[in-house]
Amino acid sequence: MIGADDLASGKGRLTSTGDGAKLTVTGRLRVIRHLTAVVGGVRVDAWTEVRVTEG
Repeated sequence: MIGADDLASGKGRLTSTGDGAKLTVTGRLRVIRHLTAVVGGVRVDAWTEVRVTEG
């Protein structure tokens, strides 16, 4: 899964790609390391988010 293809703006930019598919994007790459947390009484393990933002 790459991202949502149904944006409020109607542009529908991102979608799912197949395994091994290449995707070319332009923007700023952010790698965010989330710590383990408890959300609503449920433990959520640590995870890494990779995000590309415009600009």
